[in-house]
Amino acid sequence: MSTDSLDALNSLTGQTMASQFAATALLGPFIMGWTAHFALFGCMATNAFNYAGTDIYARDTWRTKLVLWAVVALDTATVGVNVWEMFFHSTVQRRDAATLFVSEYGDAVPIFLLGLESMIVQIYLARRAARLFQRREILKQTFLCAIYLLAFVAFLASTGTGTFGVFIASGHRTEYGGINFNSLFGAYLWIAAGIDLIVTVALVFSLRRHIVGFNQTTDHALQRIINLAMRTAAFTAIISTLGAVFGTCFPPDRISTIDAVFAFTSPLGSLYALSLISTLASRKSLTGEGTSVYPQASGVPRATAVRMSGIYVQQEGNRKEVELEAGGSESPRATDSEHE
Repeated sequence: MSTDSLDALNSLTGQTMASQFAATALLGPFIMGWTAHFALFGCMATNAFNYAGTDIYARDTWRTKLVLWAVVALDTATVGVNVWEMFFHSTVQRRDAATLFVSEYGDAVPIFLLGLESMIVQIYLARRAARLFQRREILKQTFLCAIYLLAFVAFLASTGTGTFGVFIASGHRTEYGGINFNSLFGAYLWIAAGIDLIVTVALVFSLRRHIVGFNQTTDHALQRIINLAMRTAAFTAIISTLGAVFGTCFPPDRISTIDAVFAFTSPLGSLYALSLISTLASRKSLTGEGTSVYPQASGVPRATAVRMSGIYVQQEGNRKEVELEAGGSESPRATDSEHE
């Protein structure tokens, strides 16, 4: 893309500098995305450490804790790179349009990290949703295989996008075989948004099948889980879709939209981390007082009803916690057992 018409001569320094239009188009989306990411990262870090102090976290398995802190670490690393990017691009003295258009090597790092973080969160949430496919083993395995495949393809697309960023920073071509940076980034975002929607639809459909009127308290808890799942998926799906639109639906050489995708992708890491933390912490919020909320059907033993519902209720005094549990267990878990 030629940038000659986007420069103006700085009469004080004798050097060319980008016009205001070019500077706004090329740097504005980055700054918007970084600012949103910093704000969301603060929310994510607060929620993560608050959750780490709960009884629910203490009973989580080491695998769940590993997933949680791996996601937090990846988002923290991304924010660290974003801080460097903001500092560098705000202070660098080369202000011509060509320099602003060509990224630095460090600008590609957040793309690699986002691809890895989103894959971890999506696979983890998909495995939790698959727990509710009781007596539908073929459907469960098909669902998981589809998510694994899509998540892997999305990860490859994000890795390819980051590699494109490295090529651009080194001065190589910005298009290979008709594929350019924005189109590949857009493909990753479309797939990521699709995974978020598929996992949410599967979870909502499975939970709605269990709202059968056996127990009003249980049905209310199930509805709250459904609402939470829809809200947490909505943020990542909507932001990913908006980024995908700007990445794939506009010409790759249009200066006004060429970097617009970054306004939406920069904060995605914290949004994925927040969706994971919200899902884990929801087990703490779904509490109340009163009697057991096991969905009890006429003539159905309690243990069987729990296995059918996929809902585990733990009571300690007047407090009870409602949690998604793995289906098909032979009996309800003990109240002091670890669970994911």
